[in-house]
Amino acid sequence: MKYNNIIILILMVVMGGNILAQNEIPQNQLSDTARIRSHGATSRATNDRIILRWAPSDFNYWDMGNTYGYNIEKIAFKSDPFNTAIENANEDVTWRKITETPLKPWTLDQYKVASKDTTNKYLGVAMEMLYGEIYGNKDVLKGENMANAMNEQQNKHAYALMAADLDAPTALSLGLRFEDKDVKPGMFYLYRITIAHIDAEYPTDTSEIYVDFSKKYKPQPVTNMWQEAGDGEVLISWTRTNQSAFSAYDIEKSEDGKSWKKLNKRPYVSSFEKNEKAFIYVDSMVVNNKNYSYRLRGYTPFGDQGLYSEIIKSTPIDLTPPAPAYSIKASDNGGAIKIEWEATPNEPDFDGFYVGRSGLPTGGFVKISKKLDKKERAFIDFQANPLEDNYYAIFSVDKSGNESMSYVDLGYIVDSLPPEPPTGMKGSIDTSGLVKISWNRGPEADIIGYRVYWANDTLAEFSQLTGEVFAGTIYGDSINIKTLSEYAYYKIVAVDHRYNHSQYSKILKLQKPDIVPPAAPLISKYEQGQLTVSFSWINSSSDDVVNHTLERKFENEEWKKMAVFTKNEKEYTDKGLLAGKSYAYRIVALDDAGNKSISKDLEITAVDRGKRENIQGFKVVNNNGTSMLEWKYEQTGNYVFVIYKQNASKTGFDPIGRLKNTEKTYQIQNVNDVYGIKAIYSDGGESKMETTN
Repeated sequence: MKYNNIIILILMVVMGGNILAQNEIPQNQLSDTARIRSHGATSRATNDRIILRWAPSDFNYWDMGNTYGYNIEKIAFKSDPFNTAIENANEDVTWRKITETPLKPWTLDQYKVASKDTTNKYLGVAMEMLYGEIYGNKDVLKGENMANAMNEQQNKHAYALMAADLDAPTALSLGLRFEDKDVKPGMFYLYRITIAHIDAEYPTDTSEIYVDFSKKYKPQPVTNMWQEAGDGEVLISWTRTNQSAFSAYDIEKSEDGKSWKKLNKRPYVSSFEKNEKAFIYVDSMVVNNKNYSYRLRGYTPFGDQGLYSEIIKSTPIDLTPPAPAYSIKASDNGGAIKIEWEATPNEPDFDGFYVGRSGLPTGGFVKISKKLDKKERAFIDFQANPLEDNYYAIFSVDKSGNESMSYVDLGYIVDSLPPEPPTGMKGSIDTSGLVKISWNRGPEADIIGYRVYWANDTLAEFSQLTGEVFAGTIYGDSINIKTLSEYAYYKIVAVDHRYNHSQYSKILKLQKPDIVPPAAPLISKYEQGQLTVSFSWINSSSDDVVNHTLERKFENEEWKKMAVFTKNEKEYTDKGLLAGKSYAYRIVALDDAGNKSISKDLEITAVDRGKRENIQGFKVVNNNGTSMLEWKYEQTGNYVFVIYKQNASKTGFDPIGRLKNTEKTYQIQNVNDVYGIKAIYSDGGESKMETTN
């Protein structure tokens, strides 16, 4: 047999934590070629033997292994088969069984004899998991308690595997460990482990393990540890990557860095969700602000322990704030604000108070005092802003820096003096009745805005236009200017942040604009041509007209401005109209006040008489001895060129060629003949014929 005909599967599956975490996949969810992994295996080389360990992946395979046992075979190589061409080496690659009979768990009697040794608790666990009631009573799976029974079976499977991980004799008793002493230095070995039974319902696979006997096992430490100090607790974490070497852990703590105490009574196995990346142990038996050291040691699947991890240090901290102050009161104190409060601190590490101020009650508080003594119950803020709201809170602090905030109270400085009346008022009214008025901002810093009042007459009562205080100094209003009154009147009042109102300002008198439109212009006559219309009009007779505007409306579209004319212009021709389309025209007169008047509409339908633009530059040219017709035509549209030649009787022209509208030359034979050309459009229109004579 050649080595390259052997399919070698190197399977280094972790025991313990990995065994407990293996996922079960229902057989009906797999294809015929997707074999269920029935068991995982690993190995260890020592000075005089190779130890094999394996674990069935779920209860059913464990049950099969317990019933039928396991066969172990091996191949011994003199050289590393992965570095040497096996066909060139004299190697025997025949599998040799090294178990005379399949390895099975101990019988109940064997366990009873072993149980007399009360120092090994794991053998008792294995016996209970193998021969306990649920495991023995398989018929219970047919009853109403099927789900509970199946869960109990999986638990028994898991506990048995964990016991095998933690104790070598227990692994041997469960038939999950084998020690091969028939090994020699410098040799290489390939092992395979199979369940000694073929079951169509639960197909099993083979675990194959490659061992280089020169690479002896070296104990390893737990790695990738870190700590997180909390309030009265320390979280010790280590990465899940340690699971490849260890099944369980011991966590030890030291208060002096010399003497160590184990925190777990039994090997610690952390439960975690599938996607979590770390194991976590919480030590709550700590005192805040005291230094502690921690180290870990892992249990391997071979029933022994690795090396101690590195030592990590942690100091739990106090994160609990003191009780907050209460009964906060902020009041005017003659240009300053006095803040008073009550507090009953009972914390031994209570350290005092801070006073905080903000412009909002919801947050943004800035501490405005130094740390006040724990006996203080009042503080005066001489820097309070008289123009804004001042919200105050008391912060109670302890020696660890923890703080609690009290409820908030509003304090303000009393102000009863009104601002001066507004000055510098001016404004305007446009022809639409929109009013714009402005004034100077008052010199007082605490002005929050103004109120605007209006009337049609100085003797009438003024009405307030601003419901709320208006913050700006430019105000817009809208009035009806089609009234008998010629003026509108306004006055302003200033308001400060305490809502003190000033006296009225002086009255602002604004003249209303002229809104009488000019006399309307008149379209007097018109004449339609080939897709054109020419018309004239009589301008408005009003003296204040500044211009006339021609507007056009196409079909049902909006009116659009076509041209603006001075007073002396009275005629216009609109070209390039679309045949059969309706157009409307009107003249708009505009006076110097912005008033407009509009003429009656002129409505027409554009006429197409079939005439198109003439072709230019039609002539005969000589191009390197070749006679050519040449012309220019820059029009757009769907058309072709038709070339004509005068007939023999010289009574007319006959067509001799048809060209695309992109072609502008045509080769001829006789320069003495007379030629013609037309542009013929797809809508039936055509240009005038041009000739060469």
